[in-house]
Amino acid sequence: MRIRFINMKTTDHKYMTALFYTLVLLTLTTPVSSNEESELLSFNKNNWYFGIGLGESKHEYTESDLEFTGLDNQVVDFSDNAGKIFAGYKASNSFSIEGGYVDLGKSSRSGSSSSGGNTDNASGYDEYYGLNIVGVGNMPVNNKISLIVKGGLFKWWNHSVVDVSGSGQVFENQNDSDDTFDGTVFTYGIGIDANVSNNISLRAEYEVFDDIFSDYIDNIDGGYIKKDIDLVTLNLIYHFDNNRDIDYIENKSRSPLYVLAMYGNSANKARMSGGRYDGPIWNLKTNTRRATDVSGDMSDDKSSKAYKIAMGYKVDSNISIEGGYIDLGIVKSKSAENAITGGGNALTGSMTAQTDGLFIAGLLNKEISNDVSVFIEGGIFYWEVDSEIYNNLDFNGVGGNRRGWIENDKGLSPLLGIGVDYKLNDRYKIRIGFDRLFNIGTNDTTGEGDIDLSAIGMVYDF
Repeated sequence: MRIRFINMKTTDHKYMTALFYTLVLLTLTTPVSSNEESELLSFNKNNWYFGIGLGESKHEYTESDLEFTGLDNQVVDFSDNAGKIFAGYKASNSFSIEGGYVDLGKSSRSGSSSSGGNTDNASGYDEYYGLNIVGVGNMPVNNKISLIVKGGLFKWWNHSVVDVSGSGQVFENQNDSDDTFDGTVFTYGIGIDANVSNNISLRAEYEVFDDIFSDYIDNIDGGYIKKDIDLVTLNLIYHFDNNRDIDYIENKSRSPLYVLAMYGNSANKARMSGGRYDGPIWNLKTNTRRATDVSGDMSDDKSSKAYKIAMGYKVDSNISIEGGYIDLGIVKSKSAENAITGGGNALTGSMTAQTDGLFIAGLLNKEISNDVSVFIEGGIFYWEVDSEIYNNLDFNGVGGNRRGWIENDKGLSPLLGIGVDYKLNDRYKIRIGFDRLFNIGTNDTTGEGDIDLSAIGMVYDF
């Protein structure tokens, strides 16, 4: 019998929570730079709304994905109560920006196994929660009903717990675990908004959190596993504006602040496995190195999805300062099944490296035409790389999320970039950009190298 639990990259990015709250607070509290505040779109208090939603989440991964099959008296539950709290700013009659906290609930499982008169029990759960920022498109059907579509980014955290009890004689791996993992994914959804009164509306909404369950280490026999979490909610929304069919008036004076969100691809030039693993086997029961070393070929995948969120400040028409968060995704390497051998062993190996961090950069802008401008940027990137290697996938037992070593490296590196902004109107721009982040990682783990980020996204000027 083989049983294993979800494994994701683990960090303690408390600074990410602080960053998101800082961005939200800056957006909420930045003053308007004109005396004609009541006429301005920027930070007009009547354009704000707040909401709370309750509903149910469905975790799309399965017992097979978790490798939690074959137990007696097995009980699993992949749905749970869920909810969210959010704030929104209505930029126009057809578009809003929303951000808030989302609790996606828990999935749980339990069971037992007996052998030779002995019984061991196992139970565990995974809970997901995080912060999102999304754009919301509004399409009125009549003066009461509107359809909405939304899309954006979700910075999630996962609390994963495994408890093993009983005789201690049946499961090879008797380790309990209590870990926190994190990442960034796309989120998108659809819904119906209905006006109840001048200030109150109800919104029924369906959202998808894309590839939030990502298993690159545990279940190699099943390949790289990516699964969604779905969320259905009913939301009560309070609008400060009591007449939402308003004509927004063009600003006579504009705030120097702007925000941007970008999605793209990262290319990592670090060594990773270098096409080969030569090293130890790890005993998962004792979490210690075995005496026998093994070796075998591995295949590297050094590209990943990547995300960039930032707030900017326009010093003048040619100079800007930007600061924010970059998630460069996960690069990975694995062997063919049972291709790592030595001392009579035949194992499957896997290695991953996750990179993210905070940046601050200065931009020099040059207008090419009324609609197009180009820029160059330079700055500093504070990065963290979490590296993990595991070469003992074919084991019997439950519990324990430590496979070999998990290494956390931190550092400061220069950032250089170029890009193009295309103005859609006075508030929105499309941005295409390329950044190079230099000398990320360390040679003691998965290697040091530059990472390139190519991305496209949207800029919103306040």
